[in-house]
Amino acid sequence: MELGEGIRKIGFRRWHERQLLQCHLYLATSLLCIIAVLAAMEGYGSRELSFDFFAGLVIMLAGGAVGGWAFLRYLRMLVVAQHAADRSVCDKCKTYGVLEATGPAGVARHRGADMEIAPTRVRCRKCGNEWTIE
Repeated sequence: MELGEGIRKIGFRRWHERQLLQCHLYLATSLLCIIAVLAAMEGYGSRELSFDFFAGLVIMLAGGAVGGWAFLRYLRMLVVAQHAADRSVCDKCKTYGVLEATGPAGVARHRGADMEIAPTRVRCRKCGNEWTIE
């Protein structure tokens, strides 16, 4: 869910919480894949070509690929969530996360699939100060 859409639907704090929960699920997935790869490596000792040999090889390759992808996704989502959290403090009243989205502030630059936040205009619900989270 994009930042502006998330703030409008569920509020910034819940959006941030959901982003952190989702990214930590990716971390757990990558850890489970590492365990699967290590378990497959332990049983990979025999050199004879059999079904177990190829099954272990497939598990290692698939676990490594999925685990690597999940870990990169975890890092990307964590960086985006922390980036948005760092910019969600009102400059006037120093209130954190009490904002409402007033609209998009422009077009996002596509540096990476998940590493970019679409610039979003927000307003503090406490004092009415407006700024852009980008």
